[in-house]
Amino acid sequence: KHSELLGFARIDPHHPSALKEMMKTKKSGMHGIKLHPRSQKFNIDEIPHVFEKGRELGLPFIIHSAHKKGLYQRQLVDVVPSYTDLTFILAHAGLGDPRPLVRLAREYSNVFLEVSANHKHDIQLVVLSAGAENVIFGSDAPYQEVEVMLDRMCIGWADKSSMEMVMYKNAARILDTKA
Repeated sequence: KHSELLGFARIDPHHPSALKEMMKTKKSGMHGIKLHPRSQKFNIDEIPHVFEKGRELGLPFIIHSAHKKGLYQRQLVDVVPSYTDLTFILAHAGLGDPRPLVRLAREYSNVFLEVSANHKHDIQLVVLSAGAENVIFGSDAPYQEVEVMLDRMCIGWADKSSMEMVMYKNAARILDTKA
């Protein structure tokens, strides 16, 4: 019904059928896997079986990366170097402490920072620090209103090209769709 939307399946990596669900995700035409360590109570560095299956299936991951005490950020710093052939979209750009994830995005071409739920000044800092080619717009709807996030994206862009990369071109490139 909504062919313009690209779906990601949220899976629980500890569920016995997690890897089977990942295969179903690929077969159904969905575009990736969403992981939420806080909601599903897991550590990112304890699920190599999920990343290996993602590698086998060629599916990108969106991973919740916001943690006030930096737990998810530290785990991602440990995990990402082992999977340079997987695409990681780090939701909320490490809200709480984006610095470790900015370094990851600058060092690894397979890491992208998604800025939903971030405030305008945080978005500007992430874009300036990581580079527009490493940042992706997101709304986190229904938890955030799309209109609010669009307003927060008015950050005084250096140029139109940077804004277009963040708003849609990076996502189109990552997901291999037309921009």
